[in-house]
Amino acid sequence: MAGPSSIIGALAVRVARLTADGTPDFNNPTGGFILCGGISKFEHKFEIETGIDIFDKDAAGNACAIMKQRDLTKRVTFILTMCKSDYRLDEILGIAQAVNDGPNVAGRAYPIAAGCGAGTPFPGVSLEIWSNQWDCAQQKGAAAGALPSPYMRTILPRCYLYPVGYVRENAVSMPVYEGYSTPNANWGDGPFGDADVLAGYSGWALADIDQTALPFCPPTVGYMNIPPAAS
Repeated sequence: MAGPSSIIGALAVRVARLTADGTPDFNNPTGGFILCGGISKFEHKFEIETGIDIFDKDAAGNACAIMKQRDLTKRVTFILTMCKSDYRLDEILGIAQAVNDGPNVAGRAYPIAAGCGAGTPFPGVSLEIWSNQWDCAQQKGAAAGALPSPYMRTILPRCYLYPVGYVRENAVSMPVYEGYSTPNANWGDGPFGDADVLAGYSGWALADIDQTALPFCPPTVGYMNIPPAAS
């Protein structure tokens, strides 16, 4: 991006499995999943812990202590609303089990907390969203894509989602997922080794980076292989 731009839409979503320490699950033929199109909305916000505002007076009624502690960003929370649904997306997000009919995924089953015993720890997933970048002044009268980087890629390096549900009616049923993102010291340059610009940064729970192109979208939707080594 050369200068300020507007962010428009959500064009693709890519998810990748992580291992227990947050490292991408390399060399896994069913480690990733991508949907190009079919995203209704992606909303995110930053959850803030408000710093204590201290004000005290002395016995004469004069201020003796005035201090405001800094507000702290705790995590990133988000809502992902889809207008396309795929059983494999729910499975890789860790919120449903894939129901197999021979070699085909033919359904999904949502487990719930049993209330007794320890659950199986879930390592989270890497989640990426691609959007358009648009500079009205630069692109006025020009073809779309005139920006050096016409796309923005939003990356959540380690996030946890749960299903909110959806309505079945005389309209498109849109599954809704809510979740939160935390830093991931082992994300590196990403599951697919295509985010070198972030390799030297740490402590972030959401990043936006310029992109010159959209990710590759296979003609047949299915699991994606995470290569054995990322770059």
